[in-house]
Amino acid sequence: MKFKVLRERMREMGYTDTRLCRELGISRSTFYRRINGVSEFTLHEIRLAMELLDIQDPRGIFF
Repeated sequence: MKFKVLRERMREMGYTDTRLCRELGISRSTFYRRINGVSEFTLHEIRLAMELLDIQDPRGIFF
């Protein structure tokens, strides 16, 4: 997981942690566990984040 790349893309698209969590349907604590590598994003979360953040290739961020 490329935390810095995800954060940069969120900033570019105008998303805060709270807003992205709300859109993904996850809590902030779950989000922090995901971005810190404690747990992994689900396929559904990855697909939704790609759509919301206009990410073409998830490999540079999520894998």
